[in-house]
Amino acid sequence: MKKKITAFVVMLLVSSVVYVPDTSIYAAEEYEDLSQDMAGYEEIKFLNEKEIIKGYPDGEFKPYEPVSRVEAAIMLTRALDLSTENRPDPGLDDVSKDYPRYKYIATVIDEGIYQGTQSNEFEPGKPIQRIEMAAVLTRAFNLKNGPVSIDFRDVEDDRNYITQIASNRISVGFPDQTFRPFAETTRSQFSIFLARTMDETYRNPTLKPSFIDSAQKGMIESCFAKLDQTMTYDDMKITYGEPEQESTWGGELKVDYGKCSYLFNPEEPNQMKGLFYYPMDERLTPDRVMDQLNDQPDSKKETNDGTYRQIYELNDYTVYFVYPSVDEALDYIYVKPNTFYDPTWLLKEKYFNDMEMINGNPTITNPSNPLVLVNKQHYLPSDYVPELVRPGVQFVFGDKSLNKALMRPEAARHLEEMFTAAEEAGINILATSGYRSYDRQQYLFQQEVEESGREEAKTIVAIPGTSEHQTGLTMDITSPSVDYGLVHRFGDTRAGEWLADHAYKYGFILRYPEGKEKITGYQYEPWHFRYVGERYAKIIHENNITLETYFESVTKY
Repeated sequence: MKKKITAFVVMLLVSSVVYVPDTSIYAAEEYEDLSQDMAGYEEIKFLNEKEIIKGYPDGEFKPYEPVSRVEAAIMLTRALDLSTENRPDPGLDDVSKDYPRYKYIATVIDEGIYQGTQSNEFEPGKPIQRIEMAAVLTRAFNLKNGPVSIDFRDVEDDRNYITQIASNRISVGFPDQTFRPFAETTRSQFSIFLARTMDETYRNPTLKPSFIDSAQKGMIESCFAKLDQTMTYDDMKITYGEPEQESTWGGELKVDYGKCSYLFNPEEPNQMKGLFYYPMDERLTPDRVMDQLNDQPDSKKETNDGTYRQIYELNDYTVYFVYPSVDEALDYIYVKPNTFYDPTWLLKEKYFNDMEMINGNPTITNPSNPLVLVNKQHYLPSDYVPELVRPGVQFVFGDKSLNKALMRPEAARHLEEMFTAAEEAGINILATSGYRSYDRQQYLFQQEVEESGREEAKTIVAIPGTSEHQTGLTMDITSPSVDYGLVHRFGDTRAGEWLADHAYKYGFILRYPEGKEKITGYQYEPWHFRYVGERYAKIIHENNITLETYFESVTKY
């Protein structure tokens, strides 16, 4: 009696490893956790009506629960209408003839659909992986390579089962062009794959009627990144990794990610300008494309070299379907914006000030930003001290070790280059004052208040926290022709004129130009040069604007 009880308990425990409902007491539309707008609804309904997949007695389908290996075996047996009688014992170590689902397991192994593990186990309760799902569907339905070519970023070339279900449009993978072969397969996913395998009407069309609607937003469903002119090539690599290949197309930089390629401006800031998609479907003739899109093109064009194009002109984008000839399959789809942004006036979000009210002052919380805008409306934190080095240039105070001889490393390096160029041009200039601490600025401001009064002092000396010198990006420059002073007439000297004309080439701008006092809030200072980087200095110089005006003119991205 004890042996019988033990055997019964073991059998009960084994059978409880996975619950496979035998009775479908609901139609698909009656399951509490299914809705008609969810992915896989029609496929679940199709299989449910054929009693291939069934719900649970609690009224739920549980679409996001993983499918076990034995559940998949049962559904495949039902889908193929296989007899489970008189099947040979597969001799598995973990499945005895007393196991409630034994007959299904014996059937799929006998049919060659399933294979046991290397340890001679079936592992019935283990969730079936997506690569296993591909294998059992391929074996069960004897799938061959179809007309569509899909390359997944995470699938090796020898994964034939994945290739076969992808080429037959049973699975197109995820938007990031991965298949995720070792992820668990959910009940909803398995329903979709099985229904598509059984009935081609459920398979993914290469193009859908929604394609044009998506293209209107600069999107192609099979491409993980949309056409976004504010995205640069560097952004692309940071977000999606290195491309598979780089080339040129019409003088632009073209980079490949799977079946999608992106076109970038070859010059800074290398913003995105176009999107290519290669469907790789040999059935997509011009007529079939129109059938799948359920839409007529705005125009058709055959070029001198025989290339044939169908053109859809949308509000913001134009979409070209390009064929080698009018009788051949689609080569590629090209989406381009109807209006191109001028890259001159695009600026990354990270270069804008992040602000917070601190002690009643609007304070910059990202002061190390190389384009930081410091003025009477934008304060630096009182405790901000940047990384500092001494540039190898000549100072009016010689080799004395003073804080004002210091600058941020990138500014110091470019200052050295500018001084070298000035010397080669026969211009004699000397550095006067670079970094200035908050406390030092407070001392200088208070001195000016005592001499000129507070309101006048505000136009001459920066209020503590509003001095660019605290950024470590600024250097005051003078020459012997003005007795090494910081005076207005320096701007009329040969040295002052050379700096005004050439500083931008080394990333510096004349920060407080003449005639811009109402914009900058400070008097004309022909000696005060601020490092912003070569690209931005060139824009500011060529457009004769201030740093304030530049920030008002750019589009943040």
